[in-house]
Amino acid sequence: MEEDIFCYIHEGGEVVKSVDGSVQYKGGWTESIVVSGNITHAELVSKVCGELNIDPNLIKLEFTVKFDPSCLLPLHDETTVVKMFRFNDMFCHVYVFPRIEVVSIQGFALGCRPVIAIDSSHVSGPYRSALFSATAYDANDSMFPLDFGVMSSENYEDWSWFLQNFKKVVAEKEVVIISDRHPALLRSVPEVFGLENHAYCYRHLKENFSTFVSKQITKGNKGKENALQFLDSIAYARLEHDYNVSMYELRKYNDVLATWVEDNSPEHWAMSKFPKQRWDKMTTNLAESFNAWLRHERHHSICNFLMEHMAKLGSMLVKHKEQSNNWKGSPGPQIEEKVLQNIVKGEVYPVTPFMNGIFRLLFSPLATMLLILLMNATNSQMQKLIYAGSFSSIETHDMPIVDDHGVVRSITGQVFLSLKPPHAKRPPGRPRKKRIEFQFQDKQTVHCSRCHMSGHNRKTCKNPLS
Repeated sequence: MEEDIFCYIHEGGEVVKSVDGSVQYKGGWTESIVVSGNITHAELVSKVCGELNIDPNLIKLEFTVKFDPSCLLPLHDETTVVKMFRFNDMFCHVYVFPRIEVVSIQGFALGCRPVIAIDSSHVSGPYRSALFSATAYDANDSMFPLDFGVMSSENYEDWSWFLQNFKKVVAEKEVVIISDRHPALLRSVPEVFGLENHAYCYRHLKENFSTFVSKQITKGNKGKENALQFLDSIAYARLEHDYNVSMYELRKYNDVLATWVEDNSPEHWAMSKFPKQRWDKMTTNLAESFNAWLRHERHHSICNFLMEHMAKLGSMLVKHKEQSNNWKGSPGPQIEEKVLQNIVKGEVYPVTPFMNGIFRLLFSPLATMLLILLMNATNSQMQKLIYAGSFSSIETHDMPIVDDHGVVRSITGQVFLSLKPPHAKRPPGRPRKKRIEFQFQDKQTVHCSRCHMSGHNRKTCKNPLS
């Protein structure tokens, strides 16, 4: 292909097909460029965006062919560029549309920390399925949903497919993935994002350690409590020296427990051992928050779930954006609260100037934490960048038709991907709606109305009355 072609560029409107079969472009505006027959896809995108003065990461391109100008075809690679030239004579039409995922993806790229919590949750309905999710933190440490998918079950094939598509979303940006130690994730996350970028959820690991301790220690609750304190000091140690000291203390206490820690890959959950920056994010609590946020919607049909999720997500993003306008300080309210809490804890330690208005706490285990919080505190401008995008309207189509072969087509002949139900039906019985609480979750304390002590009720009270 050596001949040039005249190209109309349409933006902001829509293609409308009249009753007589003619096609019109209504609304928006139209520009024009001349493109060479040997132009590449990247060069074409750059030329179109340069003519319209828009960011190429925020738009997608579609084109039409001469014999069916009402059918929009995606223009996303070299093959589609060849098709655009081959099936058009002298001129062509290219349509510019905003990407549907502009809000989350653009916001994540502009200001969110590169730490993502992934998890799955059960979905009720006529078919057995699981809700996969990937969630990030915004500048105020609040939940920022990035990606989700309704899958058949939590297995390697489904997680691998989900993560590979999620990798396309984050593109070349390096991210840390925090997950529980599900066997499917232990295999799929390293394959897609690299072994060194896979962090284990400390809460899940602590539960496994607690179960192991119960089988090894016969000293009662006090012995188990001491062992868990040793594990906390190992996990949250920020320096290699502190980690080694904590491991030495645990080995003196119980050599079997120390061996368990060494055998369970501390380089993926201990703070001093993890090779990447994880911004003090040790658990997948954020992903659990996402599951709880959709606890009612998860029990509806998939179509209703998608619409309800979109409405709920839009409301949350608008709320966070409006709240950022009322920030009084440079960091967000939640970040500022964490800083103040650590300042109170460190009041007894001497403070010396460090650099550029930053101070350092001497001889304090909180010094490094406070310094990191102050250096990484993001201001309200960063939060506004995260929520600066806007939702694009969902493309509407005429009622599709399913032919004898099960292919879904529009009235113009465009083929759609058909959504087929999962193969596995839900087993009989009432679906579980309440999540299983983990053993370290705070529970309501029971008080006895007879002796006024805690830990039991009146019916089981055995204390003598004075």
